[in-house]
Amino acid sequence: MENSCGADPQIHAEHGLSFYVETEKHKLLVDTGQSDLTWENAGWLGVDLSSVDLAILSHGHYDHSGGLLTFAARYPGVPIWLKDSAGGPYYSRKTGREEYIGIDQRLLALPQLHFTAGDCQIDEELSLYSDVTGRILWPAGNRVLLRKVGAHTETLPMAQFGAGDCCVSQTESECLEQNIMADICISRAQSGTEKIYGKREQSGTEKISDGCEQSSIGKMSNDREQNGTEDVSGDAVYVQDDFAHEQYLVIRQRQDYYLFSGCAHNGIINILARFREIYGCDPKAVFSGFHMMKNGLYEDEDIARVRQTAEILAGSSTHFYTGHCTGEEAYGIMKEILGPQLHHLHAGDIFDI
Repeated sequence: MENSCGADPQIHAEHGLSFYVETEKHKLLVDTGQSDLTWENAGWLGVDLSSVDLAILSHGHYDHSGGLLTFAARYPGVPIWLKDSAGGPYYSRKTGREEYIGIDQRLLALPQLHFTAGDCQIDEELSLYSDVTGRILWPAGNRVLLRKVGAHTETLPMAQFGAGDCCVSQTESECLEQNIMADICISRAQSGTEKIYGKREQSGTEKISDGCEQSSIGKMSNDREQNGTEDVSGDAVYVQDDFAHEQYLVIRQRQDYYLFSGCAHNGIINILARFREIYGCDPKAVFSGFHMMKNGLYEDEDIARVRQTAEILAGSSTHFYTGHCTGEEAYGIMKEILGPQLHHLHAGDIFDI
């Protein structure tokens, strides 16, 4: 799933992102788009969802998690890996008021969830990492993406969950939130502790409509918030989201690495810097939105940031497959610099790498 249609007119497109990936040992999902249209596309493309053995959620936004409830109901044995903070109260202020853009909170009751608190090796092929603290060319669009803090707005503390299959963090980064702008480094402090996060107890799920007509983002936002957090105190405030809920999937195939990032909210330059720190090389390919999309015109400063990002990326041999939140104008600017290194994602596209 992606925002735009490819060559096949039968494929649905909507604001969202989902990858179906086949490796030597796995068939997995990275994100699930905004709705069940993702599964209609899978059927049309001949993807057997019953063969999927793993699902990854890149971060806690609705347009990457919208298909998870129905997928989990149909295939309850498939583990879903997500960051421990992915269920937080995340909002957008794009329309002049705060709108909930987080995940449907009913997801947090699914029994097959595996919460990660840091870098995590799933098996010899798959690993996850997070804790990206760099702020070089941090996407300007992040300025309107917020986290609600205050009484009765936080997610359920992890201490309330029982121990099950888990991922043990290395030193966990605890964020010290500040209401800051995009180019200012968000401070983090090391807690020096290790925590184990287990599975949650099962509760009922509710099927989302399979209707093909696209709902407005505003309506979906209200529906999600009714199923999610509620501010009953009246004293909640909104602070800059630091995207500590973002995680990145790395797939190793022989000597090559492939990196999957949903929106690269932490900035693709910083994400790649963290990748090199862990793996000691560049990935062969990156699949990710770059969060450069704008509703209005691109100012000179915006264009300069896009160009600078592309020039840094061009210094590697990595191929970049992007779409979703990158934006068509930004993609065009980057294509001029990256040339054949840059590839456009569309709903229904198939890549054999």
